[in-house]
Amino acid sequence: MAYQLRNGLSWCEIAHHVLFLDLPQDRYFCLSGTAADAFRAAAQGNNLDGVQARAAEQLVHLDIIRVSDQREIPQACQNPLPLRTWPADTLSIRDIGAVIWRYSGARTALLHTGLQAVLTKLSRCKRLDASSDSTCRAIGSVTTAVRMLSWFRSSREHCLPRAIALAHVLAARGVPANLVIGVSLHPFRAHAWVQVDDAVICDDVDIVRLYAPILVV
Repeated sequence: MAYQLRNGLSWCEIAHHVLFLDLPQDRYFCLSGTAADAFRAAAQGNNLDGVQARAAEQLVHLDIIRVSDQREIPQACQNPLPLRTWPADTLSIRDIGAVIWRYSGARTALLHTGLQAVLTKLSRCKRLDASSDSTCRAIGSVTTAVRMLSWFRSSREHCLPRAIALAHVLAARGVPANLVIGVSLHPFRAHAWVQVDDAVICDDVDIVRLYAPILVV
């Protein structure tokens, strides 16, 4: 029997646990033990033994996976390992205004339309046709503007709207940046940041590496 992942779910693994981000419901949840083993086996297309098969039936009942004619469970979230933090550059009044406007818009949109709608809009705005020179100049200037915003707003407490704002401003400049949402366990925490290749934008690379990516936009 084959299974597919329910639409709107993304997942990662941490220490034998399988964690999910459920975008339509705007929530996280976790599988462990037999349930996690059954999900891994289904994702890999392996045959499920009796215990795992019963656990898979429960996952179907919970609408985490669905019976399918072929295996359609994507791999766990993948993202390049962040190795460095992008340096700041010359301050631009234009970028300060853009960052503040996008940050305010992100907070309002998250409150009224939800995470899935916000990330869908961001995905549609991304462009991948920038030159390397223009990318470097844009990232350095926007980095400085976002760091100024962080003087007034804690980057840890407001990481999601901050990352969404940054990703939108960079997309408008033609920068191929990714918004990454990561999670950690014991205790559970979530964090959002923006990354270009192996470089983290406006965040501490040592902090970001504490989180396992669960969604990349």
